[in-house]
Amino acid sequence: MHTAENARHPQRDYAIDVLKTVAIICVLTIHASTGGYPSPIMSFDWWASLFWGCLARAAVPLFLMCSGALMLDPHRRLSVKRLYTHNIWRLVVALFCWAVFYKLYHLIEQDSFTWGNLLQALREVVLFDHEFHLYYIPMMILVYVFIPIVRILIEHASKRQFQYLLLIWFALGIVYPLLRHYWPLRLLPASMSQFGLTMQYAAIGYAAAGYYLKKYPMPRRLCALCAGLGFAITYGITTLLTITHGELYTRFLEGMTPGVCLLAIGIFGLLVQKQYGAKSCAAAAHISKASFCIYLVHVCFNCVFRNHGLTVAILPCIVSIPLLVCLNFALSYVVYLILSRIPVVNRYLI
Repeated sequence: MHTAENARHPQRDYAIDVLKTVAIICVLTIHASTGGYPSPIMSFDWWASLFWGCLARAAVPLFLMCSGALMLDPHRRLSVKRLYTHNIWRLVVALFCWAVFYKLYHLIEQDSFTWGNLLQALREVVLFDHEFHLYYIPMMILVYVFIPIVRILIEHASKRQFQYLLLIWFALGIVYPLLRHYWPLRLLPASMSQFGLTMQYAAIGYAAAGYYLKKYPMPRRLCALCAGLGFAITYGITTLLTITHGELYTRFLEGMTPGVCLLAIGIFGLLVQKQYGAKSCAAAAHISKASFCIYLVHVCFNCVFRNHGLTVAILPCIVSIPLLVCLNFALSYVVYLILSRIPVVNRYLI
């Protein structure tokens, strides 16, 4: 996805490229795993689907943290003018162009292409009723809007003040919005919900956390502990509550929840301080550049797979999910290679 490689910097950060590679694979895994969730609860396919889905849950937080690690770096030149005319403008163009693409694709796919349906589809595009996965782009635009302010705060903050800022974010953007749904906080009046940050504004905190972890690396054992604990919370509580409720319980699968947050912090902390070989750097840099395009087009291939009976049911989910991820990744990457050679398209849409 788009992060701060658009901003000027004399040296490429290959650790961020590796993290973006992991993040885009996680995105594909999350969406592939959903095909196995309707399996009978406590069946092997259900356990496997939930395993892959929870393991990959840190996808979007990782992208946000990568953006923060780069764009909040005070050594990186990034004027407000460039931010709006380059970074944000490209995201706006990509958002509406791909929103139109998916509307047209579904009209053709459903054999319902009429002028009435086309006008309704365009109306939905204007009103931001877009394909489900495009929610990330408006959220990223909001993060970009706040980048100049956050850069100033971080540049003048001590390490202890930075930690205080992240603690407030974690409490009000990650923990409180989740616990508001449970006793005793659910007994509080509706006005108390205003204390919690919405998902879109909590995303800014992930960006700040990415820069913090890059500037102040955590001990590797602590990173591993965070990742393991985050996965255990996400997988364990989701399975327990799903079994209890008799249907998939998704609240702990959301990106702004403690388990997913700890998982993202652990993965980011482990990979951002690791040294990589030349071949790994070259491959990661190439996939990193393709990640935004892969993110945009992979949902289309999921639809194609489903329409042709290529679902997780072809094999046990423990195997079929990673196979579908690999196939989708390969096809989406080919699309990137094609689009990256088309002028204007390669500048604004991928």
